[in-house]
Amino acid sequence: MTTPEMFSNTNAENPSPLSIWRVWMMLFRPSQQNYEAVLRDPRAKRSRVLAWLLIASTIFQIGQAVVITRIINEVPAYRLPQQLRDWNSSFVVCGIFINWALLVVILGVVTFIYHLLARVLGGRGEYASFFYLIGMVFVPLYLLRALFLLTTFSPSIALVIGILNFMLSIYSSVLLGYVLYIVYQ
Repeated sequence: MTTPEMFSNTNAENPSPLSIWRVWMMLFRPSQQNYEAVLRDPRAKRSRVLAWLLIASTIFQIGQAVVITRIINEVPAYRLPQQLRDWNSSFVVCGIFINWALLVVILGVVTFIYHLLARVLGGRGEYASFFYLIGMVFVPLYLLRALFLLTTFSPSIALVIGILNFMLSIYSSVLLGYVLYIVYQ
């Protein structure tokens, strides 16, 4: 199977549902054909983005709790009594929902601002399509950053992680531009 066949969802009348992995593979190989195929996915709904944002938020929050726990337990300056160290589990549970709500609000507001700017400049796209594509591009990038968070505890690779984070930011900006072009052309 060649690469274009692997990523195609070309049956325009009755497209097959795409798995989340296939959607992410298609989005990170930017082309008009891939992005249009993702938008034709029968499961291309805001609820799918919101569910994946909750999953990503959960993973990120657990990663953050692991890093904080390691700092509290391993760095002598942060040795705390046991009762102060037990806050971690409640922090994770509360943090998941706070983080998710912030992600949804920020992603919604930012995509709405881009939507308004694109419409003012003559774009013809829909907000729902833009929100779906941006959300589905954002989730794997957010998960990569959660992975980076887990590895930054080691000072020997902190610089490498910083450089990778910078490159990821540039790539996410390129993907944002591509999504804007596809949705609002």
